[in-house]
Amino acid sequence: MPWSRTPAGLLAIALLWAACDPSRSSPPSAPGDRAAAGPTPAAEPYYAKYTEPCGRSLLGISRSPEGPFALVQPSGPASPTRRLRYHALVTGRFKVWGHLTDTSVDDHHCGSYPELVTTRFEPWGTIKRCTSIGSLGDELHHFTEGQPTGHYVASDYQDGPAPPLIDDDSCVARTADCAAGLVAVTGCDDARWCCRLRR
Repeated sequence: MPWSRTPAGLLAIALLWAACDPSRSSPPSAPGDRAAAGPTPAAEPYYAKYTEPCGRSLLGISRSPEGPFALVQPSGPASPTRRLRYHALVTGRFKVWGHLTDTSVDDHHCGSYPELVTTRFEPWGTIKRCTSIGSLGDELHHFTEGQPTGHYVASDYQDGPAPPLIDDDSCVARTADCAAGLVAVTGCDDARWCCRLRR
């Protein structure tokens, strides 16, 4: 009897086929292996804080929530600096996924920083939307009271519906319930106001 027809031969062939079967998935590579292979986004996120040295929109990033944080120039259509309205961005803390490139971005004003191409982001911790009574322009005059603090909503995004605007001149310090026609507003500095919404 040929060896391949014996019980031992059949078992050996079965084991060899199982080992070579291309339909069997290989074990996933470790995050470090994937990052070392090229510009594939790492499996682990960066912890990131929004910051504005010299008025420039940057992120401070770290692999640990405790830091230290290094400044980078975020880029790509999925960057929070491109996606979010300023009221949701300015106090933002994020988990961001992406990769650092070999490029440094220099605006000839605030210096040169490494480029981070962002593929996605999500909030890191509680979202704090910022309203600033007395600030110039309308970027921080949006009414965002009562919105969820665990995830972003459509009005937080640049391409979403804009939230209502506060009539900055109507605001008075809140010491009790607001009068009829006024809404309660808590500022970025936790100051409490009663304001009228613009019509």
